[in-house]
Amino acid sequence: MEYPKLRPIEALPVQYSGQEMIGLRDPAGKGEQLVVVPKEIFYILRFFDGEHSLLDIRTEFMRNFGYFLFEEQLNELLASLDQNLLLDSAHYRQSLERMIAEYRAQPVRPAAHAGVSYLAEPGALAQQITGFFSNSHGPGLPNGKINSVPLKGIIAPHIDVKAGGNCFAYAYKELAESEDIDLFIIIGTGHAGVRQFFACTDKDFETPFGRVATDKAFLTRLQEKLTFDIFEQDRLHQSEHVIEFQLIFLQWLYHKRHTFQIVPILSSFSAAMLEPEWIDPAHGALIREFLNALRDTIQETDKRICVIASADLAHIGPRYGDSFKPDAHYLAAIEASDREALDYAASLDSAAFRKSVLKDEEKRRICGFPPIYSMLEVIGADKGNLLKYDSVEVDSNRSVVSFASMAFF
Repeated sequence: MEYPKLRPIEALPVQYSGQEMIGLRDPAGKGEQLVVVPKEIFYILRFFDGEHSLLDIRTEFMRNFGYFLFEEQLNELLASLDQNLLLDSAHYRQSLERMIAEYRAQPVRPAAHAGVSYLAEPGALAQQITGFFSNSHGPGLPNGKINSVPLKGIIAPHIDVKAGGNCFAYAYKELAESEDIDLFIIIGTGHAGVRQFFACTDKDFETPFGRVATDKAFLTRLQEKLTFDIFEQDRLHQSEHVIEFQLIFLQWLYHKRHTFQIVPILSSFSAAMLEPEWIDPAHGALIREFLNALRDTIQETDKRICVIASADLAHIGPRYGDSFKPDAHYLAAIEASDREALDYAASLDSAAFRKSVLKDEEKRRICGFPPIYSMLEVIGADKGNLLKYDSVEVDSNRSVVSFASMAFF
């Protein structure tokens, strides 16, 4: 490993043994452990690019900090990163092949976040979800009435359920008070990135509430309309949480009420990729090809369909790369920008929604742009209503994530 190369990682400030350190983790969930390093070690990780040798890295360290990084120390760091699958190495590739084979051999996509992001025991989980509706910050329990206007789609957060459960509840109360849905097309952010911008899986999903069937026939019809393989990266669903979080609310809501199926889709692309001057026009063409095919497949289906955009909004603060801790004034400006974008979404103006994300050069880091934009392009609704806007601090440095619930008719 003379020229080490770091895989895409997420870095966050942590307190370790009374010191401020940097925690490194794999956003794709391949390596499950957090690797904690001092700030000076974090600095030299920028040279783990496959082009700088170990000697180059030690030289850069000496140049910047004035003392030696011993060979043994560097080797220990490499071993820790490699063990936790943070390096692009032979060990990582072998581990990835094994994980892919194990996942593909499974008949279902098992629950990956039960007991971590939400309670794992079915009875306790049902009580937890009920509490999101009934507590003082929730929308109240469903009233049992059915609205006459069909619900075409919702936006719901995908932040950790414990942090955003009340906001989830606003979207799902609207769903509970609408006519039964046969098929939920769930479009969520692929946080690990998606090579062809969209990745589907035909596996059924399992949660503590039981098994949810995926509509394989719908996916087959969708695939027939496309020039690329939507299942090529189905393994991305293995550890991604954005579909799973919506399912526990759907199962809680539809328990003994109505049988439904899902179409699980991960999406990852930027608003800039759809601009005419984007560096590779093929990217925008591929995105439009998928959305056109999805829209056509929806229109050909006799089932009652609801599209769910599993999406968070802004990611602000040191945890996400900002050099400052956001104050109340800055967060108020972020909320105003978020609400402007959501107003465009409510009017089903996908182009204006995209422009509103682009105008600040995506400094808000709206990870939910792909699913929201995709939903607006395919949903066929007339109007949307903002049900709840919220945000939460996610660390001691006042890093903030914002999110919302909306309903579309």
